[in-house]
Amino acid sequence: MRIRTLFFASVFICLCSSLWGVVYAEEPIPIGVVTSLTGVHSVYGIEIKRGLELALEEINAQGGVKGRPLRLIIQDDGSDPSRAGKMTRTLIEKEHVPALIGGAVSDIALAIASVCQREKTVFMTPFSTNPAITKIGNFIFRISFNDMSQAEVMARFAYEQLKLTKTVVMKNTSNSYSTTLAEAFKREFTKLGGTVLNVFEYDETTVDFRPLIEPLKKIEGKFGLYLPGYDIDTVRVLKTLVRMNLKPILLGGDTWDSKKLLDIAGTDFYNGYYTTLYDWSLDTEKNKVFVSSYKEKYGATPSPDAEAAYDALHILAAAMNMAPSLNSDAIRRTLPAVQYEGPSGKITLNPDGEANRDVLVMHIQNGKRRLHTLFGAH
Repeated sequence: MRIRTLFFASVFICLCSSLWGVVYAEEPIPIGVVTSLTGVHSVYGIEIKRGLELALEEINAQGGVKGRPLRLIIQDDGSDPSRAGKMTRTLIEKEHVPALIGGAVSDIALAIASVCQREKTVFMTPFSTNPAITKIGNFIFRISFNDMSQAEVMARFAYEQLKLTKTVVMKNTSNSYSTTLAEAFKREFTKLGGTVLNVFEYDETTVDFRPLIEPLKKIEGKFGLYLPGYDIDTVRVLKTLVRMNLKPILLGGDTWDSKKLLDIAGTDFYNGYYTTLYDWSLDTEKNKVFVSSYKEKYGATPSPDAEAAYDALHILAAAMNMAPSLNSDAIRRTLPAVQYEGPSGKITLNPDGEANRDVLVMHIQNGKRRLHTLFGAH
């Protein structure tokens, strides 16, 4: 009877394996996730969660890490940096996670990174671009480019390909993302030989952009307007420009990836270019598979935030498989050795936490977004 029972148990396990994937005998490995599922940054945080979930399914279906499945412990920071820091401490102290992924925007990623470095826990941010993030310490890594890189690429693109010699910059002094991009763009554009006619400042309370845009009427000839703010800032500026019948060539950063931007702006978004790290229309086999899987699971095309998060978990899992142990220090030391190729191309991480990768330039015209060119970051 015991032999027969063991036989049927074995058959049942085999059937489970074939029907539902890998059957694991060991406890899952917890990975912390702190991202913005509610609040002003939820448009990015929800996409991060989706990319991570898709990668998790693939990794676990392929055997997990060292024969153990990964388990995501996802926390909603509510778009609040202080709350994100507290959640990070809880995940490290109570859940004993060896690594975290998250930070929907730079201010939140900075809060998470500070805690992780202090606790010597690996932190990977998919698409937070402030250069200060990876400078916090040697446990901090970034999958995307940083703000300085993308701003410098946009300055070069504007000067070399759009043949712009004059630009104006508007920066939101309430957040480090906008100020960092604005300063890097101005520095690079000026170094190339261009002229930044003015840098106009506003803050998070600004809703009327007419006083800032009025001086643009005096500019003669073709010029660019660099808008390194969040999507709502860009919409407000854009609506004001249209009402005032002004049409400079618009230039922006990765926050223009937001689906909400074009949903609100529509065809009023007449002509602009922006930098990002990914577009779903990239014509590579790995990207076609990724887009197909994402569409099947979520009924939509993936955003750059989703793709970067997907890359982050795959790179982390590869490092954990290669590392001699699953403690954070071993994972940290192994991450730069990972040679990864994903939907957006090849990515390697430097010991300083920065990624080696190129930058995409997207074109928005009459409310339609399309891939324009791949522009080298160096």
